[in-house]
Amino acid sequence: MKPDDYEQRYMDAADALVRSRARVPGWVHAGFLIPALFSIYVAVRVAGLSTPLAVLELGIGAVLLVGWLMNTHVRVTVTPRHIHVQHGLFGPRIAIEDVVEVGVERQRATNWLKYVLWGLGGWGVDGSYAYTVPGVPHHVAIRFRRKGKVRKALVSSDDPQALVLAIEQATARVRVAEAVEAPAEHGEEPEEAETSAPARRARPD
Repeated sequence: MKPDDYEQRYMDAADALVRSRARVPGWVHAGFLIPALFSIYVAVRVAGLSTPLAVLELGIGAVLLVGWLMNTHVRVTVTPRHIHVQHGLFGPRIAIEDVVEVGVERQRATNWLKYVLWGLGGWGVDGSYAYTVPGVPHHVAIRFRRKGKVRKALVSSDDPQALVLAIEQATARVRVAEAVEAPAEHGEEPEEAETSAPARRARPD
């Protein structure tokens, strides 16, 4: 799977250690597109374009179309310095040195109680966020530091194990580089750096 223009321009795909693109199933597309097309049909053929009902129906159709465009897939790229997550056009860029823990978590049916839009992502009541698509049995759980707090992001991936491995490799490289650079900043001779432990892997459920 080649990176598209968006990944090349905004997600550093050229430097990626691994890329992932999890797509939503067909019923999600139908759930957005059928009501959107019906609203547009009502506005054009039934209500007449100049009536308040037509304006309302066109507005509903536009919102559904935007929602569809924002929920077609979840993109992830892992580079030596960052994890880029894009759910539609939104998502965090996480610095590798801020990663605390990474692992694979099973999707739970009770997630709809925790996230605003179960299956399509949303804010969690505990401050976490899900960048997910329905139908994916496992997600990558990333705990990272942000503004003095440890945050958690659940991310859908078409290959979660490969994504976790790439993040662990990237964190190990960053920590080795920091260990080598630290003595040089103090005018000391750098010692041979030992490979630091990667980000702690969360125990799978």
